[in-house]
Amino acid sequence: MIRFYLTEEPVLANVPTYLLHRKEDCDYVLAHLAELVVKETHGAGGYGMLIGPTAAAAELEAFRQRILAAPDKYIAQPTLGAIDLPDVRRDAASRRGTSTCGRTCCRARPSTSCPAA
Repeated sequence: MIRFYLTEEPVLANVPTYLLHRKEDCDYVLAHLAELVVKETHGAGGYGMLIGPTAAAAELEAFRQRILAAPDKYIAQPTLGAIDLPDVRRDAASRRGTSTCGRTCCRARPSTSCPAA
């Protein structure tokens, strides 16, 4: 959308996305289901999705069967933690870290107190 409407290059990269209607992507996702987030292509708001790293074995198997029955209805992406998300401030990107209180904050803004507290 940025390229189309603004004719600019995006500052942030998209999350890699596997399209399960492609056999190669589907095979990869099925082999790594426990590591990925799988979403319905027509869904929104977190409904009808699988978060592989937190799913029980039975959930993984049930979702595997749903994918096999209709792979074109799903996409998959790697899970991202807060530390993996870019933080863009003042035109500079930095990786996020964790403060001493356990909350996520920006390493580029060191402080003695947690800004989220």
